[in-house]
Amino acid sequence: MNSKSSDPYPFVNVLKLSPIELGRSEFQVSYERYFKNRAQSIFIAPSIFLSSQGEETKDGFQLFVQYRFYLSHLFVENNNTLGMYNIGFYAAPYVTGLTYKETYEQGIYDPSSGENVYNLIDDKVNAIEGGALMGVQFDITSRIVLDFYLGGGIRKSNFESSGDSFSQGGIGLFDLAYTGVKPRIGLQIGITF
Repeated sequence: MNSKSSDPYPFVNVLKLSPIELGRSEFQVSYERYFKNRAQSIFIAPSIFLSSQGEETKDGFQLFVQYRFYLSHLFVENNNTLGMYNIGFYAAPYVTGLTYKETYEQGIYDPSSGENVYNLIDDKVNAIEGGALMGVQFDITSRIVLDFYLGGGIRKSNFESSGDSFSQGGIGLFDLAYTGVKPRIGLQIGITF
């Protein structure tokens, strides 16, 4: 591909993978489609939660959608881009929806027997969240992309549990069942096509 062509951005689609979510049994792949010579884009990221260890299980689905407004591009032929093909800065409103269920073992001390008694606890979460992000997308080459964003929003969760979930310390800011103002951070690696 000739880098001096009239179209500096010959690829309008990006497929990305989020490696951070893999650590919590979540597989997230995303698709981004650019419009108006990369001035705007739509970003869609479905996630699947899946884990099973004996009787303990996790499964769920999340859909994360952004509409990105690129504020500036530092293209390699026009600006100093630290040796990269392009650096794009963006702002994006977002919305996400989640449905999730988890079964886990919880131990409770029984003073009459002097031993722990283990019960299976079922937790279910349905949540919706909306907010805004700022981010930077590094086009390392015309085909390899690194995307980082940071922001926050408001999350409303419907949480049901068959056990005493507060005996484990309650619901924290980064739990899926959290309701309130919540930060959001992301890192993704992808390829354009």
